[in-house]
Amino acid sequence: MPTKTQTVGKDQYGISRSGFLSTRGDVMVAINEPPVRDPATPSRYRFFSQYADLTGDGTGSTDMAVDGSTTPVEFKVSSSSDYDIRIMKIVIYIRDGAVVHDRFGNITTLTNGLDISMREAGVSTPVIEGAKNFAQLIQQTGMESPFGDSSTSFEITNVDGTDDAILLPMTVGNLVPNGIRVARTTDDALLCVVNDDLTALSEFTIRVMGYRHYP
Repeated sequence: MPTKTQTVGKDQYGISRSGFLSTRGDVMVAINEPPVRDPATPSRYRFFSQYADLTGDGTGSTDMAVDGSTTPVEFKVSSSSDYDIRIMKIVIYIRDGAVVHDRFGNITTLTNGLDISMREAGVSTPVIEGAKNFAQLIQQTGMESPFGDSSTSFEITNVDGTDDAILLPMTVGNLVPNGIRVARTTDDALLCVVNDDLTALSEFTIRVMGYRHYP
């Protein structure tokens, strides 16, 4: 029979594990799972999906096909007062009459380029830095899950009967444990800055996906 019990601790899922030491020196482990959560109790982890917009809270304009050549235009996903945002994926979508790798949509290689950065505790860290054409966007997003051949990779043709589109996913949750954190009640934000005239594009949006973590 066991003579001594020692709590080893909880794992990442909150499950307690206790060790039993018998008179023979054998060690046995018991897993003590927490009680099932009441179905009426809201989950602390909930899906999050939002376009970067001019206000940062999902209510502003999401159309990034704007002129930022004179004054840069900032689109963002800002913090909430109620929950942390954990960004797991960033999806870039550009639609134009034709899209090719050495252009931005069908706009000649940009002068300044697209910037995406994470502002956290007052410090900004580049995610995409000065991407001036499609090829640079592919390189800086990590070339994740390519489709199409070498000349049409990451391109969807004839998306609306006329235009082609670029669809670039970037799974930042594979690079940062638990994703990029936008802490609640802070100045933290994911910032997407247009530094050139992109008004010739048919459509340009950036969607952020992940989860909300309630305290």
